[in-house]
Amino acid sequence: MNFTSQQNREKFSEIGFLYVFDKLSADEKTEVWRCEQKRECKARVHLVNRKVVKTLNSHNHEPAAAKVAADQVITKIKKSAVETQESTCQVINESFPNQPDLKKLIRKKRNQINQAPANPITLAPLEIPEDYRIYVSEPGNSENFLLADSGPGAERILIFGRQRNLETVLTFDDFFMDGTFKIALNIFKQIYVVLAKKYGGIHPIFYALLPNKCIETYDILFSMIKVLVPNLHSKSITCDFEMAAFQNVAEIFPTAEI
Repeated sequence: MNFTSQQNREKFSEIGFLYVFDKLSADEKTEVWRCEQKRECKARVHLVNRKVVKTLNSHNHEPAAAKVAADQVITKIKKSAVETQESTCQVINESFPNQPDLKKLIRKKRNQINQAPANPITLAPLEIPEDYRIYVSEPGNSENFLLADSGPGAERILIFGRQRNLETVLTFDDFFMDGTFKIALNIFKQIYVVLAKKYGGIHPIFYALLPNKCIETYDILFSMIKVLVPNLHSKSITCDFEMAAFQNVAEIFPTAEI
């Protein structure tokens, strides 16, 4: 698949990676294309009649399926602007793929690169891969996503959330807590969510996977949260009237209005 850059240089895409033309072979039959990230990546492809016949070196970065789609749209817009008399709005509307197709493309490419492990059958031997323990907001910028783990066993509790929220949560006064059973994995009983109100909106802080809804489990959960944020306080807490959770919230946050 070929595109045109903003400098009108031709680009070639292959499985989510973009290449720019480098040179012709000595016999002028083979085109050598290099990764567009030439300063950091040494990957190359050889093309004959615009078909890949050879690859050289591996990429040292992730593919950019979304960028490929964007370049495809830009190239189509440029071509339509030159070759047709359609209005600006018509050119744009006809060039953009619909949103579901874009989402499908992104999911497909990510699934090709990051094959998820099979769903665990039992809780006790559960091992969480490193890629699922961190949150990457952008290349080179990552933080902890698995914030707390009660340890192996049938009563295991996992708490997920953004590492950066552990500091900002201290400035929040109003919290909302609730559990849901419908979307929990088979090996967990429920997903328990802690949200906070700030800046005119409601923000998720913690997502906890719980093995049951016993009072002892809620006690461990809120104790784990207090370890994560020792100085956490709240003026008000809104939660569903799950008696076991309600009692523990009152004990852990004695000054909060519930």
